[in-house]
Amino acid sequence: MLPKSKSNKSAGFTSRLAKQSLTQSGFTLIELLIVVAIIAILISLGAASYTTAQRKGRDTQRITDLKVIQAELAKYYADGNQYPANDPADTTGGTRFNCVSGNVTWSNSTQVNAFSCTPISGGTSKTYLSDMPKDPLARNSWPTYCYKSASANQTFTLYARLEIAPASGDVHYQDPSVTICGTTGYNYKVDPTN
Repeated sequence: MLPKSKSNKSAGFTSRLAKQSLTQSGFTLIELLIVVAIIAILISLGAASYTTAQRKGRDTQRITDLKVIQAELAKYYADGNQYPANDPADTTGGTRFNCVSGNVTWSNSTQVNAFSCTPISGGTSKTYLSDMPKDPLARNSWPTYCYKSASANQTFTLYARLEIAPASGDVHYQDPSVTICGTTGYNYKVDPTN
């Protein structure tokens, strides 16, 4: 018997390699399903994180808006030793307040007029805010901010509805089941002391 030549051996090896690579190249169906499942899980985690980040961002904007209004109300108080009164013509309650020279209003539909008032002590009209802030989700179904004065205009409370409500023990917590400014759902409040 003649020994096999090297070329026959290498030819056999090459053909086995070709068969092996043809049968084992690519992924199995199970491997593809696992990869697709992992990608789906990562997408759902990313979407949930993105949604939470958006809610936190809008809530931060609401809190900042109330702090800005609070600071300007403090300036108004410093000019006249009282806060603006609730507007008696405001049928919804809390979306307007009285100044000596007129009303300040904010609504769901538009960025509204300035907080410009003649101080209680008299003098000329002063602009405290050039644009009253509006809730980032202000729509017909989402309440705008609300203002209520009390104790002969010596204090006030500003209300907002946060998407991520504060804990019930928080100093800013407001029971959302209580009707305020003609609606329920307000869960955050700010007054002159906080």
